[in-house]
Amino acid sequence: MLTQERLRAHALAHRLNITGCGDLSAYRRILSELLPNAAADIYIEPPFYCDYGYNIYTGERVYLNFNCVLLDVMPIRIGSNTMFGRPSRSTPRPIL
Repeated sequence: MLTQERLRAHALAHRLNITGCGDLSAYRRILSELLPNAAADIYIEPPFYCDYGYNIYTGERVYLNFNCVLLDVMPIRIGSNTMFGRPSRSTPRPIL
């Protein structure tokens, strides 16, 4: 099951990356499917990569620049008004 979910996320990320912002409605539709727990106004500059997508939670007004990689094997929480520079990498770390 996890393999299928990861493949689904990779396919959606690929679609997002080739769609870009040229078709804003398609971009938003793919983005909301890939990142269902992100705020509706999140903006990502392609290319973007993640493992599952549904483990990424964001506040409002989040901007992720080019080549962002979020390894969301565990939840990743990004607060409101956050901008990631390029290249950005994030892996979840458990709190001990």
